[in-house]
Amino acid sequence: MHPLVQQSESYRKSCDKEKASIRLEEAEYASIMEELPKLEHLVKGLDVMIGQAGTDYEKMQTLMAEREETQSQIDTLTERWMELEERL
Repeated sequence: MHPLVQQSESYRKSCDKEKASIRLEEAEYASIMEELPKLEHLVKGLDVMIGQAGTDYEKMQTLMAEREETQSQIDTLTERWMELEERL
């Protein structure tokens, strides 16, 4: 096979991989855009429940731990969303 034909095929394969990667990132972006509002809504609900826990410190502690974990997920997804926003 001629070297230019080989280079052309190699370039085409590279482009196909890049297109597939972009499609995966677009799907991930869409998934994040769907998930973030749900998690933010959950944090708001947890805030309300924490406020209603009153003097039940055990319940409050459990809710605060869940809120912290959810907020951590939001932070991670937001960071990834920003990365994808720059690339897409």
